[in-house]
Amino acid sequence: MTLKDALKVWIKERKPHKGVETAATREVERFIQLAGDNPLSEATRIQARSYRDALTARGAAPGSIATYIAYRRTIFAHAMREELLDRRTNPFSGLKIERNKSEEEERKPIARDKCLTILNDSLAHGAD
Repeated sequence: MTLKDALKVWIKERKPHKGVETAATREVERFIQLAGDNPLSEATRIQARSYRDALTARGAAPGSIATYIAYRRTIFAHAMREELLDRRTNPFSGLKIERNKSEEEERKPIARDKCLTILNDSLAHGAD
């Protein structure tokens, strides 16, 4: 069974929303372009990491990469669960995604006393 075959089974049995089906299909095709549509039993962790690294090099956001990897992890896990694949490890499971902190994530929190001042001022002016 190839990744494309597993995708078809997953779609047929899980019946995802059309948007999820389209996105999963697109990402499976993207992976196939990199690694080929080989049997799932031949999929390796090296291929999974190579795919992640190719997405990173292309400039995909970490959240997008996590979503793309999740499609393959889910399809692979479904094939294993349904015993369509004689394998016990999923090469996409636990794959780390490098996350660089954005400026927004590096902001300092607002001090408690300032928050209380803002809240009190809002309440004094009738804001809900």
